[in-house]
Amino acid sequence: MPDPLTSLLPWTDRYTVETPLGESGAQGVTSMAKYLVTYTGGDQPEGMTEEQSARVMEAWNRWYTDLGAAVVDFGNPTGASKVIVPGGMVSDGGPGITGYSLISADSLDDAADKCRSHPHLDANGTITIHETIEMS
Repeated sequence: MPDPLTSLLPWTDRYTVETPLGESGAQGVTSMAKYLVTYTGGDQPEGMTEEQSARVMEAWNRWYTDLGAAVVDFGNPTGASKVIVPGGMVSDGGPGITGYSLISADSLDDAADKCRSHPHLDANGTITIHETIEMS
C-alpha cells in the first residue's frame, strides 16, 4: 500500500536510500535521519550587484549539487515572523532565521560535516542544525 504522506508530498520519497547488496544478496532500504538546517544572519542580496548575486547563487547551487541525494528539501529564505506565547499573546518576531533546508545524514556530526562548506558561512551567516524526530 502506498505511503499516504508520499502521495501528498512526493519529495518525501527521498527520505530513504538504497543500500548496496549485502552478504545475503538482498538489497535493502535504510532510513536516514533528517536534519533541519537553519540559516541566521548573513549578508543580504539587497545591496549586491547582479554579478555578485549570480556568484552567490552559483555557490549555493554548487553546495546543493555536491550534497546530491542528501538534499531532501532545498528550502527557502524566510521573511517576517510572529511570536505567540502561552496565553495567545502575539508579537512581531525579532531577528530570527533567514532561511532553511532539509538534509539527510547518518548522524548529527555527519550533517555538520556536510554543512561546513556551506556558502552561507562565507556570507557572514551562521548555521544551526536540528535533528528531526520521526513520529509514528
